Amino acid sequence: VEFFNIMAAMGLRIGEKVESAAQLRYGMLGIMTDADHDGAGHITGLLINNLHRFWPELFTLGIVHRFVTPAVKVWVAGNKKPISFYEEVDFKEWVAKNSHTKHKFKYYKGLATSVAEEFTEYLKNIDDHLIRIDIEEEEDSEVIDLVFGKTAGAADRRKEWLQLTD
Repeated sequence: VEFFNIMAAMGLRIGEKVESAAQLRYGMLGIMTDADHDGAGHITGLLINNLHRFWPELFTLGIVHRFVTPAVKVWVAGNKKPISFYEEVDFKEWVAKNSHTKHKFKYYKGLATSVAEEFTEYLKNIDDHLIRIDIEEEEDSEVIDLVFGKTAGAADRRKEWLQLTD
C-alpha cells in the first residue's frame, strides 16, 4: 500500500518511463526510515528494489535519496551541540576512544524518538541528511538482483553470498 501511495504522490505510472524530473510532481524522493537495520537496511532496500524494477532511470536522474537521521547522539559535558552518529559502530568506536570523556547519549530507536525541534534542525541542514542513491553500473543492478531477484537460481546465489558476508 505504501509503495502505491509513493507512486501516486510522485506521479509515477508503471510502464511509463520518466525522462526528466519535470514530469513528476516532486523532483526528489527522500526515503526516510528508522535508523536501525530494519528501517535503514530492509525497508530502504525494498523501496530501492521496487523503484529500480519499474523506473531504473530515477537513479540516473538523481531523484532517489535517503534522508538519514542519527542512530545515536552524544552530549559531551560543556558542549551544547551534540555529536551525531549515523551508525552504531561509529558511536562504539567513539566511546572506546573517549572513555574518560564525561558525556550522555541517547539511542534513536525510531523516527518517533526525535522531537519536533530535531526534525526542524534536520530540515534546516537538509544537505547534511540527504544521500543520493546512484545505480549507474551494471554491477549495482546485479547486486539488487542478487538480494531481491526471483530468477532461476537466485535463492541459491543469495545463500552463497550471505555465507560469504558472515
